[in-house]
Amino acid sequence: MIATSHPLATAAGLEAFEAGGNAVDAALAAATVLPVAEPTDNGLGGDAFALVWHDGVLHGLNGSGRAPRVLDEIRVDETGPRSVTVPGAVRAWADLAERFGRLGLDRALGRAAERARHGVACSARIADKWAREPNAPFPAPGVGERFTIPGLADTIERIASEGPDALYRGPIAQAIASASWLTEDDLAEHRSDWVEPLRYDYRGVEVCELPPNGQGGAALVGLALYDGLEPGLHSQIEAMKLALADAYAHVGDAPWPETLLDPEHLVVRRALIHPERALDPEPSLLPRGGTTYLCAVDAHGTAISHGMSQIEAPALCTASGRASA
Repeated sequence: MIATSHPLATAAGLEAFEAGGNAVDAALAAATVLPVAEPTDNGLGGDAFALVWHDGVLHGLNGSGRAPRVLDEIRVDETGPRSVTVPGAVRAWADLAERFGRLGLDRALGRAAERARHGVACSARIADKWAREPNAPFPAPGVGERFTIPGLADTIERIASEGPDALYRGPIAQAIASASWLTEDDLAEHRSDWVEPLRYDYRGVEVCELPPNGQGGAALVGLALYDGLEPGLHSQIEAMKLALADAYAHVGDAPWPETLLDPEHLVVRRALIHPERALDPEPSLLPRGGTTYLCAVDAHGTAISHGMSQIEAPALCTASGRASA
């Protein structure tokens, strides 16, 4: 089974299954199509994260990129050359394919390149988001209108034939460095990290998330807060408000702050929730971003939970240079 946000991505995943691939192959086939079909939501310039259940073991992959190693001044822009971090998605896809896949990343990328070159019919959701984006590099297509991205097709084909280093070294890396505050060394030195997932027992179910720099732990805090509240939608919303506020205040690239799940801390935070009033939406302070999610599972029990982002801004970077994703 596979679930994605776009039918073409789902179809690519099913095709990988039919070709003998496992859940990771299906996820990669879908993931590589999404930057073509949903360019408003994710791209080769963004990051990728995954939880993989394989042979009875849970693996975590942090594929987020870092800010420049050397800065001329401490200034970060919301958009433009001084807003980007090193693209992590392509390296993460290659690491997933090498460790768990059967078909190879080049096969998935080849199918995605075909879509980018020959065109995709624009969905209503993407047409709307595209039209409302003031910095879109191309005019928004209408609903059902076919659009092509030949430059993206060229890049994907190059990565398919030369491997992930085609993005992190050579002409593409030079082009990225010439157009941003990143250097060629920043790109060449990038790596993904295999990490130990966070775990929380919620009513007998073990819920797992990636540790910082990702903010997935906010979901665990939200569950822990909600577990002591009156059941219902109001409590769910208010618990997540506080959980996101905690993540914004305490989660960066340092180790996961265990105190966020401490019973005493949870009691204090729950006391802020009124059964008939809404809290001020503190998490609205968080910058808006785009993340696409997909998941897949195969007949042998391998399963993957995979998220991809747009180009990330390093506004929340700390010591390691990684943005809070």
